[in-house]
Amino acid sequence: MAAQFEDEQMDTIECESAEAALATLLIGGRGVAMIFADVMNGIDLAREVKMRWPLLPVILTSGHSRERVGGLKH
Repeated sequence: MAAQFEDEQMDTIECESAEAALATLLIGGRGVAMIFADVMNGIDLAREVKMRWPLLPVILTSGHSRERVGGLKH
């Protein structure tokens, strides 16, 4: 996905884990406009982001069907 965002002239920051993404946000994430993460590793990240930065959009994606992912709240 990062390559596709970059193809559209969007600056991206790739992180190898949810913990690394949170650390990146805490250190200097003022310029971050959106979080895009895999649902399997990003649920806790999304919750933390929504508590700290409630207006920052978070998109969680998965290769699994909605039934397998479970009921996530918006």
